[in-house]
Parts: sequence; structure tokens; C-alpha cells
Amino acid sequence: GVDGRLFGSITNYDIAEALTKQGFEVNKAQVRMPQGPLKLVGDHPITVALLVAALSVNWKTERRNFILLALGGYLVALGVTFLFFVPELLAITQSTYSPAIDPVLTRRAQLWQALSLVRLGWMVLLAVILLLGLSKSGEPKAG
Repeated sequence: GVDGRLFGSITNYDIAEALTKQGFEVNKAQVRMPQGPLKLVGDHPITVALLVAALSVNWKTERRNFILLALGGYLVALGVTFLFFVPELLAITQSTYSPAIDPVLTRRAQLWQALSLVRLGWMVLLAVILLLGLSKSGEPKAG
């Protein structure tokens, strides 16, 4: 929809119903959504816009290189997410249900999970870099 908003929202009932249709026995009470129903597609455009705004405001300061590094790293993470994580997650979750354990699918899911932790570590590192950079002086660079 407009501005990344969904038409309506996705609730724990919707998720439980979709899983039930896939052959899993799940009721809505088993689906936890601590932040409430999903109403937005994503927050990546806002994050990029805020980093670009911070970069423009701090262009002539010591903070610039830190913000550039955080922005570049974030864009790399978005690219990897778009090219690997989303397609792989869709492929894994849309696999045909089978009561037998599929070792190939299990390995793919374990790899996806391990790489997700690496991606999380990457994002934490970028956040630390950004925090360190924004703690630098906001005065223009000398020279």
C-alpha cells in the first residue's frame, strides 16, 4: 500500500491460520507478537533516510567517516538480505510439508539461521561504529 503500509494488518490469527493451511497444528495463542500486529512492510527506507540526513548534517565534521561506514555497511546488509536471506527464507518456508525430516532442508535452515546471527552481529557492529562516530565532536574538521 501507500507509504509501505499494509491494507489492514497481519495478526497472530492470520499467521496461525496460514500455518494450519500448510499442515501445522497451531492456534493463535501459540503465536506471539510482542510488538502487535504487522502494519508496515519495513523500516529500511526510514533508516537509510535518517543516515543520509545525519551524513548531510555532519559532512564537514569528524563524524562523516563513521556515518559513511555505517551507511555503507547497512546498504551491504540490505543487499545481502535481498539477494540471499529473503529468497532462501521463502524457499524454506514454502517447502512442501512432510512428516519425515528432510536433511537437505534442515541443513539449509541451519545455515540460514547461522548466517542470520552473523548478519545480526554485523548490524550490532555498525550500530557501535555509528554510536562512536556520533560521540565525536560536531565541530567542522580543521583544514
